[in-house]
Amino acid sequence: ARAGGPALAGVPFARFGAGAVFLVNALSFGLAVAAMLLVRVRDVGRHRNPDATVRDGFRYLIGHRAMVLPPVIIAVGIMASIPLLQLVPVIATDVLGIGPERYGVLTAMFGLGGVVGAIVIGAFSHVLRRSLQIVGALMGMARMTLALGFAESYVAALIAMFGI
Repeated sequence: ARAGGPALAGVPFARFGAGAVFLVNALSFGLAVAAMLLVRVRDVGRHRNPDATVRDGFRYLIGHRAMVLPPVIIAVGIMASIPLLQLVPVIATDVLGIGPERYGVLTAMFGLGGVVGAIVIGAFSHVLRRSLQIVGALMGMARMTLALGFAESYVAALIAMFGI
């Protein structure tokens, strides 16, 4: 959805405006809600207190210090990428001077890079330690974010968004 959605939305956005694209997006969420309403949950008895389950999880993390670093690094990466995506429209219009169609492709590169990155990580998961993969991915994201900040051409921005 992150890769194909923006690319598909670029043309309707240019032709019909943002309102039409948001309407289609809202309708797609309606389909997801309808599908969830069709799911039947079976009663499996009484569950533990959710607060106790969360506390148990944190106790486990504290007892296994090596388990703390990956979620922290991933959280930092997520917190860095969300504001970045909010700035892409400004980069597209003010720096690159592109319209909605090319903007859709630009944002689709972010999702496509994520899909390709997941495949690459899956292919090399037996070769490199996960911690090295996570640190390498975060460092690569930082480099590509800087590259996007300095990108003056559409192609350079596409490459940076894919890398991010």
